[in-house]
Amino acid sequence: MMNESLLEKYRFKEFPFPLSPAECLEEAKKVDLWADLSKVKKELENFFDMVLSLRPSISALLYGWRGTGKTYSMMFFSKSSFFKEMMERKKLQITVISVNLDVRAPHPYKLFYQRMINFFSTSFKENIKDSKNIIEKEVERIVGSKDRISQATALRRRFIEELSILTYDDRIKTRLAELFTNLLLQNEKGEEECRKILGLEEKELSEEDIPEITSVLFNFVASSKTLKNIFHCLDFKIILWIDEWESIMEIRAEDRWKIWDFLRHLLDYVPSDLVLLLNVTLKPDETERDIPNYFTHQLLDRIGRMIYFSSISKENALEYVSERLKYYSKEGTTFPFTEQTLKKAVQIINDIAIEKNTSITPKTLNKVFSIFLQDAFYEGREKIDEEFIEKEREKIKPYI
Repeated sequence: MMNESLLEKYRFKEFPFPLSPAECLEEAKKVDLWADLSKVKKELENFFDMVLSLRPSISALLYGWRGTGKTYSMMFFSKSSFFKEMMERKKLQITVISVNLDVRAPHPYKLFYQRMINFFSTSFKENIKDSKNIIEKEVERIVGSKDRISQATALRRRFIEELSILTYDDRIKTRLAELFTNLLLQNEKGEEECRKILGLEEKELSEEDIPEITSVLFNFVASSKTLKNIFHCLDFKIILWIDEWESIMEIRAEDRWKIWDFLRHLLDYVPSDLVLLLNVTLKPDETERDIPNYFTHQLLDRIGRMIYFSSISKENALEYVSERLKYYSKEGTTFPFTEQTLKKAVQIINDIAIEKNTSITPKTLNKVFSIFLQDAFYEGREKIDEEFIEKEREKIKPYI
């Protein structure tokens, strides 16, 4: 029985090569590691800098093979300080809604919509939390009262007036006005009750109302003068980022068409301040030519930008593993690997990838280097040398 753990033996703060998607997502929320994706990170930064300065809505498709960093990008940009800095610089309010499709749900279209409403409320509340003192003062100034009941009545009336321009449906006007009133006044009980109705958990609204509720919601956020005055911002921007879009093909045809038509409706009826992003993971034998399989031609025609996440080169693979080891090392080194050992390991991985006509991805590297570390640890090795890496060649083949 070994007395010390792998982390202690090799002097890591945390394990440098996460294997589960959950670990990768948690890392994306707090760590800026982009050695393998520096070009696509820059492309996304430039994309957001441009589209968030424009009024017209825009859509983009992010595609590539599994493990190339699409979900990592979504989590990183959603949770990092990037949008907060942009909000301060451009005097914007940005609400990020990041959701995925769940093919196991009995009603995936409805669940997708419910998650969207919940994520919207959560993101909007975060914006309120960041500007709490300003919002409280502005609500008091606009309404002319500190009394919460008076504030709620006045805000609800203002919101209904603004919503009346966007819809004739009194049910939708009332519920959205109540939702924003409760969010701004931080009435959690009222917000929860309203979200239940908007989330179709009550019979007042139905699945047929989803397209109109969502388009009215987004248009209201984009156009409300009351919200802009309260938040002291020039514009509100909504980023709807959908992950695992390729799973649309695993959903039964009826729900698939509902989701396709829903997104087409959004792109047609939310003309400003919406950024729609779709992550598509291609199968190993697929290329860009197979992308239309995941869309109706009407929806695909409305995609304005395509961003490719490629596999990584041998040079970038070396940079990737070196950067991860140094980041998670207590000493900031690549120990227990030497520079030559890392080069040897990446060369073997590259040779196997060429032999199998496959690509190197960050996920591939995480799997293989996890095997190296675990096997070296159980063999009691203090350092990992080139001889050990060569011995592991056959073992790592199935993972590339």
